[in-house]
Amino acid sequence: MPATPSLATNPSAASRRWGGPAGAGAPAAGGPAREPGTPAVQEHWPGQLPDELLPALRDPQTFGLDRASSQRVDVVELDHEDYKVPVIALPGDSPCRAASRPSRGAGAGVASVIVALVPASRQSSWPPSIGSSPCLPLPRSLPGLLSLPGSPWLLFPPVTRRWVTVSYVGIDGAEHELREQWLVTENLPSLVPDPDEATITATSLGLDLGADEVGRARKLLFAPQVVAQEQAGQPAELATQGAAGELPTSMPGVFRARAVATASGTFGHIRIFTFSVDDPAAFVTEFVRLVGLLPQNGLIVDVRGNGGGHIYASEFTLQALTPHRIVPEPVQFINTPLNLRICRKHKDNPTGQIDLGPWYASMDQATETGATFSAAFPITPEDGANALGQRYHGPVVLVTDARCYSATDIFAAGFQDHGIGPVLGVDDNTGAGGANVWTQGLLKTLLEVPTAESGSPYKALPKAANMRVAIRRTLRVGAVAGTPVEDLGVVPDQRHRMTRNDVLNGNVDLLEQAGELLAALPPRTLQVTATLGAGGELVLAVAGLDRADVYVDDRPRASVDVTGGSASVTVPGVPGAELVRVEGFSEGQLVAAAPWSSECRRTVELWVPPAPWSSECRESSPRAFLTSS
Repeated sequence: MPATPSLATNPSAASRRWGGPAGAGAPAAGGPAREPGTPAVQEHWPGQLPDELLPALRDPQTFGLDRASSQRVDVVELDHEDYKVPVIALPGDSPCRAASRPSRGAGAGVASVIVALVPASRQSSWPPSIGSSPCLPLPRSLPGLLSLPGSPWLLFPPVTRRWVTVSYVGIDGAEHELREQWLVTENLPSLVPDPDEATITATSLGLDLGADEVGRARKLLFAPQVVAQEQAGQPAELATQGAAGELPTSMPGVFRARAVATASGTFGHIRIFTFSVDDPAAFVTEFVRLVGLLPQNGLIVDVRGNGGGHIYASEFTLQALTPHRIVPEPVQFINTPLNLRICRKHKDNPTGQIDLGPWYASMDQATETGATFSAAFPITPEDGANALGQRYHGPVVLVTDARCYSATDIFAAGFQDHGIGPVLGVDDNTGAGGANVWTQGLLKTLLEVPTAESGSPYKALPKAANMRVAIRRTLRVGAVAGTPVEDLGVVPDQRHRMTRNDVLNGNVDLLEQAGELLAALPPRTLQVTATLGAGGELVLAVAGLDRADVYVDDRPRASVDVTGGSASVTVPGVPGAELVRVEGFSEGQLVAAAPWSSECRRTVELWVPPAPWSSECRESSPRAFLTSS
């Protein structure tokens, strides 16, 4: 008998319901045992689902790129000896809790939707146990649980069973079962180049491979229009409004930007699905363009489910949200003879790509001191992390969950360490995987370039196999400087427990709480225009500021008190200057900053950080400059 149709390919399957737990073909609770190989259910959706849940089940967005998260993951047993399937259990004000999650993974897919409805009378016994042990707290249990229903064959062996059977309890209290066949597909290619090559990108990755694989598979299944655009290499029609009020973007698989209305006001919302890009400069440029088109009174930056990617992209982005100088999170090697050997070979950057010199001296000294870890230095160049300057002046809230890994851990840590705004978490902390990861192939390459060394312990693995190691751990900066990100993650400033309303109505309660946080923060405005003559008059449009200081080519030139919504100041040296920077203050605290130029140009070479540029930038030479009109 055929398995239950997939909801992703046949939405009407959700509406084919039995009339009740004792309806035709419905498996009764405690019914007779099935014979081996007999399907657990008929080809209908078993049990009684609440009517209000059906639209959400039919909506790919519910389980696509914007799937809701949960504060914890519970499990139900599958009908064979090796596997369990996680479901997301959410509290609600109804007599039961609804739990749903997509269960398509990369490489091999499974049931498109798994739903657990837990009557209030049974909530005291929920969640069930994994074997004899209770469910582990997030985030440590999450990677294992999420890998069970979706198995990327890049990481896991192929499954040995043709189907999975899910047991669950309906709102009527009866037990039911749902059977789904495994689905197999070829995944989309990674957005980053060969991780085994000795390049800046390969050595600057902070990426959870499983999350990245599953994320690309979900994009393939639930956002085929995005895949088509990316594969065609066609830029977005930026003059055309996107779906559901979304801004068109040249990176639809990376960003989704829109305005969201809440009871506290209308704010900007930008989802960052991944930092896994080959061009961090282009990533930041598109981020800045999008947030510039969103409401300027408050911004929600949502990185839930982001498995990381290029560490440059994550840390370069922070500067656009704060007037303060960004100090990239430093990293450490563990001191071993082999790590010392690699750093000695690349301490003078012989390839022009990988400079391990900063770490070498402390690792060499460790042979005498016995220190466990090297000294800590950042991967991201500090000049590049501050080349752009602040571009969004309104208050910002960051939304995280336990599926934020690696470069996204680092992004969240930097956001919190620099006091950019409150962190609102739907879980107790981020994924706690904040490390720089290298492949075994890259380690092998580093002992072979620019010239091969004899006696390398790294050999090509059989059957094109590869492995990855967390080669450098990340440390926090600011008030918690020196605290590891790895194993601890980032604890949010405030916690949101996902609700049934979030699942069924596009995270509405989550966005309401984010809106309340934004509304409690003062909005800022700092816009700079100029009349370029002999004096060089700058006109400032401000809000939430009481003082503005002007720097010309990094030298202080003027300071003006702001008593209304605007001010003008004549600044000698502005015509012909390379860089003008205006800093705004409130009660003596730096709260806004804006570089200005009449014309600017920049490079995108990562090892030559771009100079500050204006929103009307054109790409060309490496320095920004001013000219008289």
